[in-house]
Amino acid sequence: MNEYNICRACIEDLQDILQLQYLAYQSEAALFNKEDIPPLKQTLDEVIEEFNKGVILKMVDAGSLIIGSIRAWELEGTVFIGKLMIHPDYRHHGYGTKLLSEIERYYPRKRYELFTSTRSIDNIRLYQRMGYQEFEHRVVDDNLEFVFMEKEAIFCQSCGMPLTKEILGTNVDGSKNEDYCMYCYKDGRFLQENQITEEKISILKKLNEVAANRGQTLAEMALAWILHDGIVTTVLIGASKPSQILDNIKAIENTTFS
Repeated sequence: MNEYNICRACIEDLQDILQLQYLAYQSEAALFNKEDIPPLKQTLDEVIEEFNKGVILKMVDAGSLIIGSIRAWELEGTVFIGKLMIHPDYRHHGYGTKLLSEIERYYPRKRYELFTSTRSIDNIRLYQRMGYQEFEHRVVDDNLEFVFMEKEAIFCQSCGMPLTKEILGTNVDGSKNEDYCMYCYKDGRFLQENQITEEKISILKKLNEVAANRGQTLAEMALAWILHDGIVTTVLIGASKPSQILDNIKAIENTTFS
């Protein structure tokens, strides 16, 4: 199964998402040998309340079956992420990573926080791979302990683009550079350094803010701008893997500019 789509859920999806939640969290309940963990007791009214409070995403397959979901809400600059779930038949394909990356894009330039139980080793490993670090443990009872994890959004010190592991620049020895993106810094040197000016950096940062307010990356907004007036019917994009093509296709979801 390779075809999927991630988008914002509508209120009509919530019952199906709740049923998926009941199914997906059976494995979590098995870790504690109990059936009354909170995700298995949540009601539709409670999910609707979370829907009205923040963002709920759904992942659907080619047949429009909801196979994954995640939700988040923001308070005072911190985005609280929860209920990351994948249908048991679709696990171990990287879909959890994709959902987590997507919900972060809905809340750019923020601090992210989530939690899981200390017994959920696979979840902890996933979050660590995505840059999350433990900052607190809370003991609920003799059988349950939560680990809280956080991630601060980081940005290229040259162009201001949000940094992820996939687009980090490289040092002379080939190691990753955590201060600059691959578009500004490669093999220990700035690309076209003489063309990097404070004015251009300022423009890039402002454009990045505009893109974030549109719910897009800077690259997606650039493609949307090319397509917005209908004169251009075809855009050639460079992509090295299918996920990049799917990301670029998202540009057509919003081609309206004021």
